[in-house]
Amino acid sequence: MSIVKDFYREPELVVVDRDCDTDPLTRFACTAKSEAESVAPQATEIEKNYSIKIDWLEFTVQNVNAVDVIQGYLNLPFDDFTLETYTIQGFEALWSFGLVKVLESPSHKHSPVKVILSAQALDQVNRDSLDIIRVAHRDGATFRRIDVALDCKTELLDMETISSAILSGQAVHRFRRITPRQDLNANLEKITDSWTFGSSKGKRMLVIYNKQLERMDRGHDDPGPWIRIEGRWKSSTANIVAKTIIKQGLDAGYLLGILDFKEGNSVNKADWNRCTWWETFLAGCQPIKTGERKNPSTIKKKVIWVNDFLCKTLAQVFVSEGLEFIKSVIRTGIKKTDRKEWLRLFGSRMNEGYLSYMLALPE
Repeated sequence: MSIVKDFYREPELVVVDRDCDTDPLTRFACTAKSEAESVAPQATEIEKNYSIKIDWLEFTVQNVNAVDVIQGYLNLPFDDFTLETYTIQGFEALWSFGLVKVLESPSHKHSPVKVILSAQALDQVNRDSLDIIRVAHRDGATFRRIDVALDCKTELLDMETISSAILSGQAVHRFRRITPRQDLNANLEKITDSWTFGSSKGKRMLVIYNKQLERMDRGHDDPGPWIRIEGRWKSSTANIVAKTIIKQGLDAGYLLGILDFKEGNSVNKADWNRCTWWETFLAGCQPIKTGERKNPSTIKKKVIWVNDFLCKTLAQVFVSEGLEFIKSVIRTGIKKTDRKEWLRLFGSRMNEGYLSYMLALPE
């Protein structure tokens, strides 16, 4: 299919006031002006210990075309974009400006427009990354990938301390795989030093690496101490992060929510205290959870779990407290289970009459 710029309407970019009309592009321009005033800057310094920014942003949005997205979302002139002779990911057309990529399929009415913004591309658009997330979310965008990068350019963090903590079991996380990497050049000089938690195929991944070595290996001058901690969220977890960013802004807590460093002697790591060097660096930052809730268990799985893991506890509590206490616990559990969960577990077997009876049981 031949696609040329004349296919699109190309209205001039104008400065508008807050009295937006119904035209999409005018609405985008007005929203850009009004919302940008309330959005935090992309990179935020916290007591000069670190800076944090969006390092990758990828999303799709329905009911718009490339012009709408380029001019309305990215605040760039459509004339600056080039229609490439190739395309990717099954779309009909790829529009590019520098490293900014916008994909679409005009012949498919319900096909979304996709935006891919790498770290360098985010520097080439005329709109803050948090502002883009807000406007895209407002228009029902589906976020495909969001990377958050935290940079420490002081000596508060170093790879030796981090590696030692990981190898001694002080890293608290839920990943099944940890991958260390250290590459050497021909002179046996270290050019890569990193730890990867998870994998690129998963919905969440975190990498800690020596950015100083990476920059020097690419021919740049020595930037001085530079440790980067980079989290990546894909698919459904990217949407969770996007919604949280809109509410709370950028925060190191997103990374802390998937990796922490703690020390202690208790068998349960939840009782451990945060490592002093890590606490000093984070300056009191608290974790922000970005994972998905586990799929609800079936009643069959609950029965197996009670029989396998709870039978001894129930028996011991019964001997100590008596049958009436066990009954009171059951009544409390019934009261705490809402209508939606009862119906999910039992479906049509839980008729409204019996459900009302269960919910009305006294404590």
